[in-house]
Amino acid sequence: MLRPSFFASLCLSLCLPFGTETALADVNDANEMDTLDIVQVEAPALNEVVLANGQPQTTLSGDNLKKKIADSLGSTLEQEAGMNNASFGPGVGQPIVRGQGGPRVQVLQDSLSILDASQFSGDHANAIEPVLAERIEVLRGPATLLYGGTAIGGAVNIIDNRVPMKMPDKPITGTLASRYITMSNETSNVLKLDAGKDKLALHLDGFYRRNANQTIPGYAIDQSAYQQTTGNLPDVNTYGYVGNTSGNAIGGTAGVSYIDDWGYAGLSYNNRNDYYGIPPRGGAGDPQVNIFQTMSRYTWKNEINTPFELAKKLSLRIAYNDYTHVELDANQLNTTFTNQGFDSRLEMEHQPLGPFTGTWGLQTQNNRFNVLSAPGTLPAGAPVISPYSNIQNYALFGIEKFDTGPVSYEAGLRVEGTSINAQNNPIRTYIPFSASASALWQVNDEHHVRLAASRSQRAPQIQELYFNGYHDASGSVELGSSNLNMETSYNLDLGYQFKSDWAKADITLFQDWFNNYIYRYNTGVYANTNVYPYNQPCDPNDPTCAAAPVYQYNQQNATFMGFEANLTLPVVKSQYGNVDLDLFSDFTRGRFVAGGNVPRMPPLRYGAQLGYSKDEYNMNLRLTRANAQNLAGEYDTATPGYLLLNFNAQYKVANVGGFEFMVFAKGNNLLNQTIRNSVSFLRVWAPQPGLGGELGVQISY
Repeated sequence: MLRPSFFASLCLSLCLPFGTETALADVNDANEMDTLDIVQVEAPALNEVVLANGQPQTTLSGDNLKKKIADSLGSTLEQEAGMNNASFGPGVGQPIVRGQGGPRVQVLQDSLSILDASQFSGDHANAIEPVLAERIEVLRGPATLLYGGTAIGGAVNIIDNRVPMKMPDKPITGTLASRYITMSNETSNVLKLDAGKDKLALHLDGFYRRNANQTIPGYAIDQSAYQQTTGNLPDVNTYGYVGNTSGNAIGGTAGVSYIDDWGYAGLSYNNRNDYYGIPPRGGAGDPQVNIFQTMSRYTWKNEINTPFELAKKLSLRIAYNDYTHVELDANQLNTTFTNQGFDSRLEMEHQPLGPFTGTWGLQTQNNRFNVLSAPGTLPAGAPVISPYSNIQNYALFGIEKFDTGPVSYEAGLRVEGTSINAQNNPIRTYIPFSASASALWQVNDEHHVRLAASRSQRAPQIQELYFNGYHDASGSVELGSSNLNMETSYNLDLGYQFKSDWAKADITLFQDWFNNYIYRYNTGVYANTNVYPYNQPCDPNDPTCAAAPVYQYNQQNATFMGFEANLTLPVVKSQYGNVDLDLFSDFTRGRFVAGGNVPRMPPLRYGAQLGYSKDEYNMNLRLTRANAQNLAGEYDTATPGYLLLNFNAQYKVANVGGFEFMVFAKGNNLLNQTIRNSVSFLRVWAPQPGLGGELGVQISY
């Protein structure tokens, strides 16, 4: 483990040159150098990595995004450095950043919260459709303070054109795409249209997909791990596929904007519906659990250029969401989660003040979260799993940047006021304070060093405080803790980037120290879900009681450390095409200060990718080795290592009668390995997809 003293010494040695002339003696005169604001590395393993002063920000866009598009946000991003997919069957995939997920990773739709319930439980899918994204950004460092102090792991921002911000290049443009995936017999179709005339711009989009059960190379349930936790073998265990993983999704958006020299103003309406199954748990009498999820979203965006002398830009964004998540037990209504809420943010980007540029703003959120249980689904005297709650959050935030020759600095702060008013409970108020600072040193045109430090706080969330009951979709009893305190983290990042004609490299070391880290852990106890309170032990092998594992929210001090590394070597550059070799690796280790492992941590990953490109052709072969994750949480099971071999190819024909055609193909898990995902709650019951392929076509105008 990297000790704090080691990091302190290393950071001090790096900071000292920032203020000395001798350290810059071999560097060109600052006046002759181009100030480094953004450096982009076109490395497939890290995709587009932008140095936003002190921190790398991963960006997926264009053809690079098309290569990675998948059904869920987590599976779209899982190949990125430091990122994993918290799958809950193929219908759900939440992003994990450096081992952090849930409330510690803010998922945003065009800089506003998506206001679904994915952060409350692992079975709730993100109400995001990656295939409709224009760009996906993964933010770390000071910039995350613009979007929430809880974004300790990072913020994932999905940028789309729902509310047009500029006039289209042509009176009408459009994209039609269709794909077929063999692993789940999935068909997917998407249509996007943008039109403009005079000062009005219009956007329309829609998608539909449908899939059957997910195929796998062996048994769905890991019989050894199942026996380790329950003491017996599963009664039912499918072979070659994961049962009850079929589903479908449909959605669409309409948006319009008025665009002029002074800026723009516009609004959009989006609706989506998802239906997906939860993989079975192996019991002969276990009911089939399915999810129906629906969301309507209204968005307003307004941006004014130079509204007054100090302001370079003033923007207002408002979103209202109406979200419902219905859990069906054997096609009968069981539990309904609802979340209605507003998110609004007012931002001002000020004119340069000497060397300073920056953005300041206000953000407000108001959510009404409720859970309803169908009659007869709860034991006598039991309350619903969570009380009706009104959650309010107000925040002031700011971020400032300034350059001093070869060194660029950035600092940010955020002060919040959070109120949780849960029915039949006292009102709880919190005042989290977060701050961050970073520096980027351009040693010369090839070498760049970055350093970032932050202090973040977040208030406990409703599920962490008040969940109390059996959750059908997760198949567990979940118990909150009403005496949780605010969580505080101290974070340090150190990075180095090299870029030349013969190689590109990027490496980041990080360490996080948490006070009162909030986590959900397996108690090792099984409770009888037919009797309330849920504190009566139940043998999982006893058919006379309805046994379910008990998960408890708790907090204690914890540390996380790890690295992300990438090396790109141009092997061949010729008239016959270019061949690049990428070597990559990432690792996160989480443990409690008092002893023990933080549950659901990703394993060490490393691998290589060989890429070829020429004109309209682009393809790559990627091999990833993941080590076994034997440092599982208490009462959690270890996951074995695996080799993952994927293939990706694209062929593009441009300007055929004004149209652009692209055909793409993928080969997934070509070694047909059984892959158990260590960050997934369902790693014992549902492995990742087996050998399969994907074929698609896209037509753009």
